Amino acid sequence: MAGNSIGLWLRKWIKRLLITINLLVALAFLASCASPFIPPQSSIGWVFGMLALALPYLTTLLVFSVFFWLTIKPIWVLLPLLSLVIGYAQIRNTWGFTASSPKSKQKPSLRVAHWNVHSLTGISKNKERKQLARTEIARALKETGAQILCLQEFNHRYNEPGSRADNLGLFTDTYPYYHFSKDFTRDSGNYASGCILFSKYPILASGKIPFRGKNPESVIFIDVLLPQGDTVRIHTTHMQSFKFAERDYVDIEKIKLTADLVDGLTKLDKLQ
Repeated sequence: MAGNSIGLWLRKWIKRLLITINLLVALAFLASCASPFIPPQSSIGWVFGMLALALPYLTTLLVFSVFFWLTIKPIWVLLPLLSLVIGYAQIRNTWGFTASSPKSKQKPSLRVAHWNVHSLTGISKNKERKQLARTEIARALKETGAQILCLQEFNHRYNEPGSRADNLGLFTDTYPYYHFSKDFTRDSGNYASGCILFSKYPILASGKIPFRGKNPESVIFIDVLLPQGDTVRIHTTHMQSFKFAERDYVDIEKIKLTADLVDGLTKLDKLQ
């Protein structure tokens, strides 16, 4: 009798433990699904951001628990099943369920590539790897097939052709036209770094808009003449969005709202 009582108590304890674990997984899953709706600058934004990284694993655990409860206690299958239904939109964003089909590019088209190249040294601390990173990064960018390259944290050393810092030479064979911000300079101007715009097509005009205050960085732009005769303006800058203050996000929302209002008025004018 004592053995049966212990066995019964143990089964109840294990059952409660499994239900508790399943409940915690379901709550973590729902929290990860809510991450797109939590402002990243809020005090708890980072928590939801970290949970969002675990979404694939949490989804897998819930799917496993569905089959587990179906064989053990079917009534408890509602907990993981309802969680998966509620978070279905985020699951679709994580896994693609639609059949893929090749899409042909509309011609003429313009491909633009953005990359923070981090001085073309890569993230390795090994000196030999840093030397190879220059050519590897340049080759990877060229292989994108982009007609325009927007690069941040780019540097170059003048008067030293063929040197390790002759980074312009890595691109000008494919992108003969460029505009370099040269936000930071030293050695009497022989060394410069900042943002750069490379183009396969002729640049008709270019410009630089310095940031206010002590920050020497800037926004740069180019007006590119496309083969079909159209002209397009391309901008780039080193955003460092992780340094945005809360008021900056408020201003961005105001800009979006103003743009929507202008678009609405334009459509109203067309109707009139």
